[in-house]
Amino acid sequence: LKTKEKREGKQYFGAMLSLRELLECSALVNFQALMQAGRGQLDCQARNAATLGGCLASGDPESHLAAAILALESDIQVQGPTGHRVISSDNFFLGLGKTALEPGELIVSIALPEREVKSAYECIRHPVNSSALCGVAVMVADINEPFHKCRIAVTGAVEQASRLFGIEAALTTSVFSATVIAQACEKVSSDLPWYTTRFASGDYRAHLTKVLARRALLKLID
Repeated sequence: LKTKEKREGKQYFGAMLSLRELLECSALVNFQALMQAGRGQLDCQARNAATLGGCLASGDPESHLAAAILALESDIQVQGPTGHRVISSDNFFLGLGKTALEPGELIVSIALPEREVKSAYECIRHPVNSSALCGVAVMVADINEPFHKCRIAVTGAVEQASRLFGIEAALTTSVFSATVIAQACEKVSSDLPWYTTRFASGDYRAHLTKVLARRALLKLID
């Protein structure tokens, strides 16, 4: 449960790794979005106590790690009464406090594809507990090619970590530039389940999503 190994073209991180242990792992340098999301939690006590698996299994809508796991196309390795199974990050987050875990199942590890990509994470933290008021993770493969794979995910602003398909579609066949990025980031769907609390309205978080997506994408071309 505390594995940090590479096999069959994937990097595995055990679910019981604390955030501190995760951030100390040298392999994390290849997954900048996950590293930057882990640093999103500023509280040292929380970093020592919180685990990778726990941050995901709780279905916390303001988890920094959720956006990075989704953007990096991770697989969640799960063990339960009926045996082992793999859940794609695309299918893991189901709603406010809800995940695809069945009763009795535990997250064993997270598997991230090893490949040449650029990734980044940007967030606005909650002023009280440093959770994600809004956080956006981006991953782009083959950024200098005419066609490239692009995955962008938001956390904190919606009821569950979600892909931003509008921005992805606008960027997939575009040559990256500051202007192209700015235009693409306006294509955030109003149909997403925007998360409203007494600390921030859904409209405000939707605006932050556009701003943070632009900031994260600009990191990739700096």
